[in-house]
Amino acid sequence: MGPKLSSVLDLLGPQTLWVVVDAGRLGDPVGDVVLGGLDEPVPAAESGLLLLPGAQASLHAAISLIRTAADAGYLAIVVKASGEALTRLATEAGSAGLALLTAPPEASWRHLDSLLTAGRAAIAVDQHPGLEQIGAGDVFALANAIASAVGGAVIIEDPQRRVIAHSNLPGQQTDGVRRRGILGRIALNGPLTDDMYRAVAESPEAVTVPSPEPGVADRLAVAVRAGGRVIGTIWVISDRPPLAEEAGRILVDAARTAALHLLRARARSDPERHARAEALRTLLDGDGDPAGLRGRLGFQRGTAVAVLAVRGLGTIADVRLATTPIDDVVSLYADSWHPGTPTAIDGNVVYALLPMDQPAARPRLAALAADLARAVQRSVGVEVVAAIGPTASALTEVPATRRTADRMLRVLAHPGPWENDDREDGDRPRVALAEQLRSRVLLQALSEQSLVVGELRLEPVTAILEHDEAHGTEYARTLVAWFGAFGDVTHVATDLVVHDNTVRYRVRRIQEMFGVDLNDPDDVLCTWLQLRLLADRR
Repeated sequence: MGPKLSSVLDLLGPQTLWVVVDAGRLGDPVGDVVLGGLDEPVPAAESGLLLLPGAQASLHAAISLIRTAADAGYLAIVVKASGEALTRLATEAGSAGLALLTAPPEASWRHLDSLLTAGRAAIAVDQHPGLEQIGAGDVFALANAIASAVGGAVIIEDPQRRVIAHSNLPGQQTDGVRRRGILGRIALNGPLTDDMYRAVAESPEAVTVPSPEPGVADRLAVAVRAGGRVIGTIWVISDRPPLAEEAGRILVDAARTAALHLLRARARSDPERHARAEALRTLLDGDGDPAGLRGRLGFQRGTAVAVLAVRGLGTIADVRLATTPIDDVVSLYADSWHPGTPTAIDGNVVYALLPMDQPAARPRLAALAADLARAVQRSVGVEVVAAIGPTASALTEVPATRRTADRMLRVLAHPGPWENDDREDGDRPRVALAEQLRSRVLLQALSEQSLVVGELRLEPVTAILEHDEAHGTEYARTLVAWFGAFGDVTHVATDLVVHDNTVRYRVRRIQEMFGVDLNDPDDVLCTWLQLRLLADRR
């Protein structure tokens, strides 16, 4: 059974969420926290807490979703709304038997998701005495409490491996690596260290880390997560003396509690940067009043802007560990473009909102993004893709240009199987402007429409793909190449590394076997489009 909703709200404080309608539900146990969308299906969640962006702007859809959420088992809804919209939402929530909570306009939905998830986990665990009395954000007191509970010296690090807190209990034993880490405020680096951090990030449990060299103590380590993202690690010296029984379980529970403390500590570490990041996340999500956010973001009225989106490549664990240091590099380069440029992390993507004073600025921004990508590779050790969305003439257009940038990242990270060039993967562009990828982005968007590639799929397209799958033929690849070369047989033969006559034979057989009319321009267009779209999904 989860903690009471009232307990979670008390832990987070009155500045995080306000109760509009309690519906008698504040004393009920709260289940999973779900970040929903007005145009998305609502997953079932027993006693769940549903975060609902966009309620103020799409009131009718939000009201309808409240009814759906009640049927799906939810306990409460969180919105950002005011005035008449809030009154109507409150009436509907009360009728449905749901609590209704509101969040401040400037709060990021992703940050709320992380706070609520961390707060719920912190209360839900069977905590060791002392952890629950620590003030939110007091990470040094937390380190001492964990050290007392498990019986070994503790260090707490951020995702960049910087030491942000350590225990200092009398008599605790330590080693030279820990002392150097505390004095230098940063942990050791190297291939072996990278493997250790990767193992910790990938495991939901505490990980035993044997001593890498004589004189260095063994460690027990665990990742601290908020909403699935690694926001820190906890390291305990485990053999000087041996740790308490069930130290692994205690450390996992402590990590859930630590998530809330690290989130609060991060919020206080750089208030100005944090405030800009929160304002940018709100704008990117399409929440809040752009006019009200303009001043907090540092832009003048009428300033054109572009969204730069950067995402790491590699395993999920690598990307999670790298996102925060990538944000630091993006911030550095964004500041060189314009001092005070806001950046923000949302999921595994880092965003920057950059002023564009003239059209010629876009090629310069592409060059800066390429330099940024190389800097991340050198300093963080992770390859990234970077997308520059269309220029927005007003802040109201920012959510749309962000969506385009997100689609561009997917195109850059996962090129289609029938790219029409002969470059090696290492030579493919990793940085792009929206105008360079407009066709690929459109194809990707169309590939996600079930009507285009599902209900309205042409019979010859289905037959060609099924025949290739069953018999190992390459009719689909040949036809796409033929369309792409506008019927130039020699070009197609070179592209496929076959003889010209092989191409002619295949094209003739396609017409005979599957009824594709290559003289009908509509048939050609639709067949080509669907084969391209379906290829990207295979």
